[in-house]
Amino acid sequence: MDYRAPPSNGSGDIGKADAAPHAALLDQLSHELNLGILARGADGRVFWRSAGLSPFESELEHPGRILATLLETEAVPGQGEVMLREGVWLRWRAVPIDWPGHSDGQLWIFEDISEGVLARRALAESQGRLRLLSANTKGILFEFDAQARFVRVWASDPKLLARSESDLLGHNLLEALGPEMGKWHHERVCHTLGTGEGQDYEYTLEVPSGARHFACTSVGVPAADNQARGAVFWIRDITEQVELRARLQRTDRLVAVGTLAAGVAHEVNNPLAYMRLNLQQVQRVLLELGADPELSVRLSPLRGRLDMIREGAERVHTIVSALLDLARSPDAPRAVDVQRVLELSLEATAREFEGCAEVQRDYAAVPPVKANESRLIQVFINLLTNAAHSLARRRKEAQWVRVSTHVDANGRVVVEIRDTGVGIPREDLQRVFDPFFTTKQHGLGLGLAICHRIVASFGGEIHVESQPGEGATFSVSLPAATPD
Repeated sequence: MDYRAPPSNGSGDIGKADAAPHAALLDQLSHELNLGILARGADGRVFWRSAGLSPFESELEHPGRILATLLETEAVPGQGEVMLREGVWLRWRAVPIDWPGHSDGQLWIFEDISEGVLARRALAESQGRLRLLSANTKGILFEFDAQARFVRVWASDPKLLARSESDLLGHNLLEALGPEMGKWHHERVCHTLGTGEGQDYEYTLEVPSGARHFACTSVGVPAADNQARGAVFWIRDITEQVELRARLQRTDRLVAVGTLAAGVAHEVNNPLAYMRLNLQQVQRVLLELGADPELSVRLSPLRGRLDMIREGAERVHTIVSALLDLARSPDAPRAVDVQRVLELSLEATAREFEGCAEVQRDYAAVPPVKANESRLIQVFINLLTNAAHSLARRRKEAQWVRVSTHVDANGRVVVEIRDTGVGIPREDLQRVFDPFFTTKQHGLGLGLAICHRIVASFGGEIHVESQPGEGATFSVSLPAATPD
């Protein structure tokens, strides 16, 4: 805005009447824009001021006060901000002006910005608290405006973000994540913005580092008129908690199934034992009677039926044995040589891989583990057999299974069995260790459940990673045996 007055009429004698229009205009500006305005002559004296300066007259009239000092020390033209006292801030601007009778005058304009400064301070403090909260928690803080657009993003780890911060700011979730991924989250944001109600929920999201589980807490940020003008969403990575929860649930199921299996196996095993014994006796008698040619012809159909009954009884016996394995408490652990156990397991399953795949070994030096040798052999035979079946179902060239060992960062011994088979569907990965879950046509669904129970009894863990069509990797982590 140009605060210079119109040029004089050249008479050299300008009266007060010539200044009146300019004073009236500045008074109107002062009133409409809530400004304080004063005019000074070349001699430094204030010859005109607006009514808006009334609260600050003492500051202007007493030497040494902040405004009086400002008028004497600041260069013209110039501008800046000044604090008169705690909570009172003015923005000032000084420009030269040709005022009738004061050709080398100065026009000083003051605006009370106390409310804005306090708001900025409050916002800065709020942002500082959010940054502090974000820096000291493993999570993300998102702030949205009333149009559900990102206005601020804080992340304790940038890897947690599905998109970079620059891709988020100024956009809503639909724009940032796309309609397929962003619609559900966008609706959550709009709900908090529209109602002001906080929310607590969990969800799973694909990020560059893989699938992660998150928990979210949202709060509405009210405006002065109590209408929701924004929202803050606090998101925490709970992947470890979700996995721990799943392991605990799986352990509970195994305990329950093991208790049930022990009772069922006991009830079935007794009648099954004398059924098998009597079948053996009947078959032995039929074999003796078969020496008579006439009886042999008549007994031949009967022997076939008895063979079918015996196969069925053996099948039931296999199931009962698996149930007993699931329920049986492992023997006391002791120091076991992992490489020896793996070699015994590979020897036992060698025929499974003949003509099917190459067996690769990658053994690093590892200490003995705390386990039971025979039960650990049972685990690795099961995992190797599953790998062989997966390879056989794929039937492609250059297939292999790799058995490797190493020590992890926690000092635990890790055995990995990786194959190039058909892999495991993503939706089945969380269920492979559940009792009676199987993808095999004739499987019982107890093998991996038994492996999980055995490994857990040694204080270890078993995990699986897989991509359909790219094989699977089973990892068994066991505590190293102590010297004693």
